Amino acid sequence: MLLKVMPKNKNSKPTYRGKMKKFYGHYRFYELLDEMAELHNKKNHDYAGKDPLSNLREFGWKGVVVRLGDKWRRIRNYAKQGDLKIKVEGKLNLC
Repeated sequence: MLLKVMPKNKNSKPTYRGKMKKFYGHYRFYELLDEMAELHNKKNHDYAGKDPLSNLREFGWKGVVVRLGDKWRRIRNYAKQGDLKIKVEGKLNLC
């Protein structure tokens, strides 16, 4: 994960330290990557335990297709309705 370094001046954008020496693009992109990495880590803890590929090993590619279908339906319904009833997960968890 990236390490966010908050600026001393509150009007400045945060910077990041990690394996990359320089970051290109908008800083919010890197914030979203950090949020995704944190969510991924928590979900692996809850769902997979020690083997993050256990679901794939157990159900194979058919299981992946089913989950992709679930996600696609949720994204499509969100696009149509503009609202998520399960607020805890948020928009980031749609993907």
